[in-house]
Amino acid sequence: MGRQGANKVCELDLSQTDLADAVAISHEHTNRVLQTVFNERLVSLRRQKLTITDVRRLRDFARFDAG
Repeated sequence: MGRQGANKVCELDLSQTDLADAVAISHEHTNRVLQTVFNERLVSLRRQKLTITDVRRLRDFARFDAG
């Protein structure tokens, strides 16, 4: 994952179906979660580049604990 300023950026050449299959959740749930993170501006996707625009809030949203 590359860095652009404080944002984290990575190439993402996956469809929603590919992503749903990779994380073993339904396509419908994948779509709802993606819509939420896009609408909350936690991530953006443009030209197959996924940018995490707010790492802290995305971690909170995902309930991620690295410790």
